[in-house]
Amino acid sequence: SLCVNEKMMSSTITSSSAITTATPTNSTNTNSNTIQYVDLRGAEALARHPHALADWYNIMLESFPNPNEFDQLESFQRMLLSQAPYDNETASHLFVCLRGDSEVLGGIHFEYHPNCKSALLAYVVVSAKTRGMGIGKKLFDTAVQMLEAAHPELEAIFAETHGMSVEDGVYPTAHRQKYFADLGFMMVDVPYITPILPGRATPCFDYLL
Repeated sequence: SLCVNEKMMSSTITSSSAITTATPTNSTNTNSNTIQYVDLRGAEALARHPHALADWYNIMLESFPNPNEFDQLESFQRMLLSQAPYDNETASHLFVCLRGDSEVLGGIHFEYHPNCKSALLAYVVVSAKTRGMGIGKKLFDTAVQMLEAAHPELEAIFAETHGMSVEDGVYPTAHRQKYFADLGFMMVDVPYITPILPGRATPCFDYLL
């Protein structure tokens, strides 16, 4: 759900040559250097890559030290197994970048909201050992193509990130904001705080959406 803090970031989709399948055609390639992008939505995808969700979650634990900022692992699994969207329910997608068949280099989690034909980029993380190699940009571009293929009616993407008063000691807030700015996101002045996530104690303040 989209809630309330101090600014809003939005980007209208302009693209693209959409990828027609959520599972890349090279997913069976055993070359350890092969890079592939996989949507972990649904029981079949989760079974095909049984460790990918937990490995991505571990990268997120390293990237976001404040537990109030992210959902619990069980919540992600439940969202990815949901058959939404129907009756205006939210659809969850987790696009991961894999090297070989199993090494998770990073991932982006999107929530698609059919009632407003928009998606929220809720989380994007890249493993510390591969940061600075352009994986985050390629991951975003590929994930958006896959998202558009799954939801051709998609009109806009919103992204959530730290406001300037938030520093977590892991990744500078200015770098987080530059990442989104370089992707074409624009600031919109609107109050925003994150909702209290299931199993967490408090919302997060001074966020940009």
